Formats: sequence, C-alpha cells, structure tokens
Amino acid sequence: MRARALISALIVAMLCVGVRAEGTEAEADLKGRVERIIAELADLSPSVRERADLKLRNLPLPAYPFVTALYSNEKEALDPEARSRIESSIEMFKALAALDKRVSEYWRWIRENSLTAYDEVSDRNPKWNDLAREALSLATSWPRSAAQSERMRVVFAQAGEAGCTDPLFIYYHALLYRSEPDADEHKTVEMLREAAAGATRRYPYPAWIKCLVASRAEAATVGRPDLEAPASDVIPPITSRPSFIFEKQIKPQDNVPEPLLYEMADMMSREHGNTGSKYWYEQLSKPFERYAPGSAYLHVLKGTCYGRHALTTRGEETKETPVEWAAEERERRLAIAQEELEKAYEMEPGLVIVQTEMLRILFLRGAEREEIDKWFKRAMAINPDNYQVCTMMVEDLPTERKLEFARKCLESHNWRGRLPFMLVRAHELLANAADDKNEYWKRPEVWKDLKQVYEVQFELFPQAVFDRSYYAMLANRSQQWAEADRQFKILGGRPAVRVFGSMASYDYQRKKAAKNAAATP
Repeated sequence: MRARALISALIVAMLCVGVRAEGTEAEADLKGRVERIIAELADLSPSVRERADLKLRNLPLPAYPFVTALYSNEKEALDPEARSRIESSIEMFKALAALDKRVSEYWRWIRENSLTAYDEVSDRNPKWNDLAREALSLATSWPRSAAQSERMRVVFAQAGEAGCTDPLFIYYHALLYRSEPDADEHKTVEMLREAAAGATRRYPYPAWIKCLVASRAEAATVGRPDLEAPASDVIPPITSRPSFIFEKQIKPQDNVPEPLLYEMADMMSREHGNTGSKYWYEQLSKPFERYAPGSAYLHVLKGTCYGRHALTTRGEETKETPVEWAAEERERRLAIAQEELEKAYEMEPGLVIVQTEMLRILFLRGAEREEIDKWFKRAMAINPDNYQVCTMMVEDLPTERKLEFARKCLESHNWRGRLPFMLVRAHELLANAADDKNEYWKRPEVWKDLKQVYEVQFELFPQAVFDRSYYAMLANRSQQWAEADRQFKILGGRPAVRVFGSMASYDYQRKKAAKNAAATP
C-alpha cells in the first residue's frame, strides 16, 4: 500500500512538473506575441498598426501583465496613437481581470468543497477513483485551458467506461457532454436526472450539492415538454426536491457563496415558467436572507422574478380584470423589478447580472434610448466581452437601428468576446422580417458583412468548428458556392452537427455546395 502511495505521489509530481513546463512555455510564447504586437503598433504602415491593434484587443486575459509591463518600459518611445491604442486595451484588460477575480473566487469555493465532499462521500472504487477525482478537479477549475478541456474529455470518458456511478461525477460529465458540438439534449437530461437521483437519494452529499444538481436537472426541461420525464416515472420524494433542500437543508454555516445561492434560486424560480416566478421568489427569499443577509443578489432575484411575473398579466385578463387592469398591473410589476435592480446596483455596481436584467426590464417598459444606453455602457464597462447584453440590444432595438448597433460591435474589434457576431445576428433578424427571406441572403452587401466577421474569426481562432460550420451553412444560403465548398472541405467529417440538425443534413449541404461550386464558372 505504501509503495502504491509513493508511486502515485511520484506520478502526480511528474504531472505537475509537466504542467509547469507547459505553462512556462505558453507564457513565453504569449510574452513573445505581446512584444511583436507592441512593435507593430509603432510601425509606419497604418495597415500594420490596425492589424496589431486587432491582435492586441483579442489577446487572452493572461496577456494582461505582459502588456502592462512592456508598455511601462516602452511608453516614452511610442507615438500618441500607439499609446492610445494600448491604454484602451489595458482598460479593457483591467475590467476583465476584475470580473475574472470574482469568477475565480466562485470556482475556488466550488472546487475545494466539491473535492472535499467527494473524498468523504464517494464510493471511491479503485477502478475509477483517481480518474473521477481528476475529472472533478478539472471541471471545477478556473480558468480552463484548451489542454485542460481535452484532458477532461479523456478522463471523464475513461472513468465512465470504468463504471463510475458517483452522482457528482455524472453531473459534471453531463455539463461537459452538453457543451460538445454534437451533444444530444435527451442524453444530457438523462445524465442530469441520474445525477440528481443519486445525489439526493442515494449518496449523503452536502445540501448545496444536492440542491445544485437537482436544480440543474429540473431547469434542463423548463419550457421543453419534449425533454420532460415520462408520466409513468415514480414521483420523487419531497426531500429530493431542490426547493425543499434549499429551504430546509442548507445552513447559514455552510457559507454557500451568494452567486451560487442566486444561481440555484434563479433556476428554481423558473420551474413553472413566468407564471410561478413571484410565488417562487416568496418561497425562496426567506431562506436566501438567512444564508446571505443583506445580499444584493436578493434584490436581483426579486427584480428578475417580478420582471417575468409582469409578462403573465395578459393571461390574467378576465371580466373582472379587463385589459386596462392588465396594462396597469404589468407596469406596476415592471416598476418593482426596476426598483429592486437599482437597489442591487447601488449595493454592488460590479454585478454583471444587474445591468443585464435592468436592460431587459427597460426594453419591456419602452424606456427612452438615453436610459437604455446608460445601462448598456455600464454593462460593457464591467464586462467588455458581454455578448449576452449585445445580443439583447440587437434583438430589442427597432429594426432601423439594428445594423447601426451591430456595425459598432464590429468596430469594437472584440472577436474574443464575439461582439462582431452581432452583425450576423442582425442580418438573421432582418432576413426573418423580409418579404422574401431567401432573396435577402443573396444580397451582395449582406455577404460582404458576413465575410468581414468570419474571415477575421478564422484568422484569430482557426479551430472554431461551430463558427466554421455556421459560416458554411450561411455561404450555402447566400449561394456563395465556392466559399461554402471550401469551408465544407476544411470541416471534413467533423462539423458541429447541431448547426445542421444531423449528419445526414450536413452531408446533403456539403454535396450541394460541391455540386454548385463545380458548375459555377
């Protein structure tokens, strides 16, 4: 036994040395990239400077210390234009670093407490224990590199093949599987249900893990009757319900982080769609206040629940409650939601979700553009990569403003945050509203916009399989056969299947592009 422990320790030590070596090599490569970009920003050619700025703005967050250190040394030798570009990127990195710190603290708590719980609760079968523990460690780490993600796929697969039935392992395996391009939603839900049943009924995991796993399993089927469990299934006991666990089993001394409490409460509040949102707020707010007294997240929860509750007024119209009542009640509920979100902002201006939810409420209330722009700027100042907020803007702005906003997102040069893809989304929305959707996609100006977005994306992120798959589909839709054929050839037999619905559909689209490309002069 002692010899096995020594061998295991040696293996772990060797792996750590390998990881450190890989990290050192990656850091040296990143530092070299930063040095080349800074040098290019001082180039006499405007086009070289422009490309350098593009590359600078799309560097990963770990480049931040290299950029600031090098800029400090080279600042006096740079011209005003180069200094302005670098300072703008440094402000962006500063905001992202603050956000990353919050996320890192969240995942550090999850990781430490998940591994402790696993060590105390799991069967720890020797056939899969080391693999399962490594899988959990990787799944709860932040940040996560491409190499870590690939290793996750390996160890989750190996532990699963070895027969691991631990519910926490199955839970994180489901989340990993769900993120794969060809994931099947029904299989994901089955895995989450299996994890929830194990965590709440068979294994003595801590209450917060039971609640998180059970909440996620329920949330996976909200609004999707096609994914719901068969009616013949045995109804689980009330003690395995996430709301019961949240209210009765979690204790203040568990010190569950406020963002995690909110995440679970938010999932539970959506169990019956918008209809039950106010009811669930009233049920969950009392235990929430016990676990995190005076939390800004409680105001966020009330704001989101009342915002969704406002959407139900149309269905509440009766002879006793006419249309006029419904309109007034809807506005009252939205006003409460806005007031709660303003309270949350005053308490913690750095919460990204506050600005996101506030914009949702402002659009529902038909707020003035000035007010909307104020909250949009606040959201982007906290998170310059806020894809969700940008998507909300392009979808909710008037038709005549969609392209204008989307082009500003393109001008941000923030492909890392995927903001230029707002231009693709804007064209999708305009195509859906056009008299002839098919003809819309054939317009030369539309194809020009699509090319601008995707060509830079593939230059910066050549391994983006989902984007390449989507671009190939759009090229077919736009009858740009040669480009479609070229992209399909790069994809080969490994596309993002969910873009096309099935491999059969993908093969049809690929053959269609090849045939038309060959027939086009």
